[in-house]
Amino acid sequence: MSNQDKPNGKITKVEMQMQIDAIESVWPEQMQFLNLQCRYRKEKYDRLVEAGFSSQQALDIVKSTQPFD
Repeated sequence: MSNQDKPNGKITKVEMQMQIDAIESVWPEQMQFLNLQCRYRKEKYDRLVEAGFSSQQALDIVKSTQPFD
């Protein structure tokens, strides 16, 4: 049942706790993945600057692309 199917559109405390539990169960892996994404973006930025792009250009390129493209 979606929130739209419920009379008040709210989730119950049990449903909220289930969502929290689901997030907590994968938290370490999510943080590991985030760390990898950050390292990748920093490396990409550094290499763009080394290749001759200005700091602003490198930042714009990194911001405009997906983490692992």
